Amino acid sequence: MATGMLKPVYLRNSDIVQGSNPVTDYELLESVLICTSEIKCIQRDRGLWRIYVNTTQSRDKLLTEGFDFRNTHINVFETNPFSAGTNSPLEEVLRITIKGVPLSVDDGEIIKMLDSYKVSLTSPIKYENIRHPTTHKMTSILNGNRFVYAKPLQNGQSLPRSAFCAGIKCLIYHKGQPSKKRVPKCTNCWGEHWRTQCSDKKRCRICLKTDHEPGSEKCEAFVENQKNVISFAGADNPLSNFFPCTIHVFGIHHRSAEHAFQYVKAIRCGDLSKATAIQAAETALDAKMISKTIQINDEFIDKQEKLMEEIVNAKYDQVEAFREILDKQEQSTLFAESVYDDFWGTGLNKAGTEHTDHRKWPGQNVLGQIFRKIVSTRRPAPPRRSESVPRNLQAASQRHISDMLSSIRKSDKRADKQPSTMQDHSRSPRKSMRTNRRKNAGYKNTDSLGEKPLGTDYDSVFDPKKVSLKFLGKVFIKASAGFKLMIYRFVSRKRPIPLSIALSCKSFHHVLVMPFVLVCGYPSSGKSKRTEDLRNYLSEKTERLVHVISDHTLKFDKNKVYADSIEEKEIRGKLKSEVQRLLNKDDIVILDSLNYIKGFRYELYCITKACKTPQCVIFCAVSKEKAAEWNSRREPETDRYTDKTLEELMMRFEEPNSNQRWDSPLFVIHPEDELPYDQISDALFNRKPPPPNMATQNQPLSSTNFLYELDRVTQETVSTIMESQKHSVAGDEITVPGATEKICLIRPVTLAELQRHRRQFITYTKMHPVEDLSRIPNMFVQYINNSLT
Repeated sequence: MATGMLKPVYLRNSDIVQGSNPVTDYELLESVLICTSEIKCIQRDRGLWRIYVNTTQSRDKLLTEGFDFRNTHINVFETNPFSAGTNSPLEEVLRITIKGVPLSVDDGEIIKMLDSYKVSLTSPIKYENIRHPTTHKMTSILNGNRFVYAKPLQNGQSLPRSAFCAGIKCLIYHKGQPSKKRVPKCTNCWGEHWRTQCSDKKRCRICLKTDHEPGSEKCEAFVENQKNVISFAGADNPLSNFFPCTIHVFGIHHRSAEHAFQYVKAIRCGDLSKATAIQAAETALDAKMISKTIQINDEFIDKQEKLMEEIVNAKYDQVEAFREILDKQEQSTLFAESVYDDFWGTGLNKAGTEHTDHRKWPGQNVLGQIFRKIVSTRRPAPPRRSESVPRNLQAASQRHISDMLSSIRKSDKRADKQPSTMQDHSRSPRKSMRTNRRKNAGYKNTDSLGEKPLGTDYDSVFDPKKVSLKFLGKVFIKASAGFKLMIYRFVSRKRPIPLSIALSCKSFHHVLVMPFVLVCGYPSSGKSKRTEDLRNYLSEKTERLVHVISDHTLKFDKNKVYADSIEEKEIRGKLKSEVQRLLNKDDIVILDSLNYIKGFRYELYCITKACKTPQCVIFCAVSKEKAAEWNSRREPETDRYTDKTLEELMMRFEEPNSNQRWDSPLFVIHPEDELPYDQISDALFNRKPPPPNMATQNQPLSSTNFLYELDRVTQETVSTIMESQKHSVAGDEITVPGATEKICLIRPVTLAELQRHRRQFITYTKMHPVEDLSRIPNMFVQYINNSLT
């Protein structure tokens, strides 16, 4: 369009033609002049008429009133009806412009992208042309932008400003999108204009009255003292991002947390020169001032909270002054950055923050919420009082009984405490032992406490018929006199010792594990020699039966099997089955084979993990030349590997890595080294075995109506929270039926989020049921409070 020319209105020729009588431009001009005299041009282009006017008022009048032509009222179109795909001037359309998509990308990809946002198109994809910057006349050269007309979006919705089309980031523009321009905000009267344009009196930001400021006693939201609020601001406070400290995050060192945040802001927005300047800035304030000119993109806005959380976590790990302050606070503490920042801070100064109800703070205080999250998740738990310290002499005489009950609870992994008559310290040790004998009279069906049937891992028994009394003496040498008497009575009557009784003696723990040793290495690397030495040592020192599983026990032709992948797979299956069969609570199992596939070693690790037993890996590290030399000296010759088989096995060997959990602990043994027997024993008997996966464990028994009550109570709690949110604000405490504790929501919570936490709580509680059903409401309330902070 020429300079100063307005956009025309449009008219279809088919709407004004009657029969075979054609329409001339003069006839149309006479009809339009009745409506407005500000006509500049009337142009016909095939079946389309364009009417250009001089003023905006004339154009608006034509669009709203139309005109009469040949005794028929005619309405005009605001946009080209053939381009927009409209059939009536009253039909509204929305023009959507897509920028940044290469011309090589097919129009179908753009349509697919718009379909994902449920946009109903009324026209095909069209292309924009370059216009003259002064005259605005259109040229025949495309500018790469595409546009399309669609039906208006429902309920005031808008498309995102940035999206991905065919894997390429593009920009989307249409009328009604939220503006990214900064909304003016007056810091004097808090109206929507700039401070320099304000002539009103200064007002309180909270109640908008003119006779005081936030934090004053005259303010409606004034509070005298908020004990659980810690406000911070300024470079001298370790909690502030302006506090000078060295932080290593995002691969480089920064002078403060503010330096780190502004640096990553510049990097993610593509301004490398600003990033370099920020890194060299002397103070955090200088870094922030440099970043104000950065053009922020949507991607950074979406991820800025996660980036700040990563920076604060790094500061917690690396800055001792910051960590000490957070570790001293409770989970209910509210951290408030008292700065005029409506997103990261409270939007108030220090006095206003401390003496204004936290529910009335105008800012979102996102940084304070991040601090509170760190306190609830990373702060070390307070030390518990030791239960082993006797309260009096009578309690000291029964200390071993308390320890036994504690071990039983840990083995059972129950959240609630198990009631037991043995906890009554008023009884004498002899009377307690008589009670135990009466309970153990039916030891074939129940354990000493009569809680669960025998036959499970928890109630497995230690049979003294299989070991010597000398071995039992070594096991229980540190036990108390009363405990030794109890064990002696079981042994003298040749009765198995219930595991629940034996667990109370710490020296008995190492006989409960069934250690597994995996030996691997090249063919002819000395694995069998090392296995025999370890077997002799363990048999002598532990007096336990040691099982050795090797290629020799299966009796197969090595050269034939290792040349056929199918037969080799069958042999590995047999080796794994032997390991599973021999693993038990009394014996040690050693697997002497090539074990050159790390996937096979991982399968064995999973077996030992499910059996709750420790394991270690011994790697016989020899050079290929040394292994070939030893192979050539094997006798008889049928026991040797062929050169081809030896070379192939060496090429396929996957060396164990101590960083992998299934290869740890790893002992690398060279030909000239001796076996580190003490370290191996420590790894097998004194190391805690890896916990089994929860999915492989049997679900504990629970009452018949447990699941029903669990589902009912959690659903009622969720309904109560949703109903209470309708007439409460963030920070109010919500009372839940059946629970003594209350829920404190610091932000609005959706039903979907509560249902997700409810499902997680039900899944966990199914695996850890409680006998007292009245505890479920309080447990769920605690879980909700911890999950939402």
